[in-house]
Amino acid sequence: MAHEQRAERGWSLGWLNADGRKLLLTRALRTFGYGYLAVVLALYLLEALGLSPAQVGVVLTAAIAGSALMTVFWRPPPGWPCSASWPA
Repeated sequence: MAHEQRAERGWSLGWLNADGRKLLLTRALRTFGYGYLAVVLALYLLEALGLSPAQVGVVLTAAIAGSALMTVFWRPPPGWPCSASWPA
């Protein structure tokens, strides 16, 4: 039922405010950039540097794992402005 209602009204971002739409757009652009860079990096490692597909897989896996770890564990150093310290 909900799927039929969604199909009737089409895809709309009307429920998002302007800031939400900006965040969604920047997230989509960042995701596209990451995917594009992964393909370009893999081609560079394969063709220009002559790495094997297994070696390229290890490099890309390490990059993704490092990014995930930084996302989870990185905290701003003391003294850096962060949203918790910004005035309301």
